[in-house]
Amino acid sequence: MELKNAECIIELSKRCELSSNEKLEIADLARMSCIIVSSKDQRETEAEYYRNILGFVNDFIYAETQEEARLMVIGNRGFLPVEAVGKLPEVSGAIRRIPLFRKNRRVTRKYCLFWLEERTGYYIEEFAEMLRKRLS
Repeated sequence: MELKNAECIIELSKRCELSSNEKLEIADLARMSCIIVSSKDQRETEAEYYRNILGFVNDFIYAETQEEARLMVIGNRGFLPVEAVGKLPEVSGAIRRIPLFRKNRRVTRKYCLFWLEERTGYYIEEFAEMLRKRLS
């Protein structure tokens, strides 16, 4: 079941020269580091996703938590890609959120829910529908 097609947003320090843009293309970010929030054992998997699926050609730096990543953004060490899933929490006034595009098309990330066909039933389908509504 497709849950949500979330739009990708870039969080940048307001001190960054690109922060005055109304939208950003992936190519605009090529000279900056991409900050990825990930545990140590998932870093390569996450970097592969950002490189091969989303198309980032950047160097990656890693943060263990979202808070650590946002401190890196405020320090202008790189940009943080985030997805608009539900209502995004407020961020520091030192950070600007800018929509991300690839070849003039909005970059999105599809969220899906999977389960075994033989496990399909009322409760699983109800749970899936509740989750889909919650993420909308």
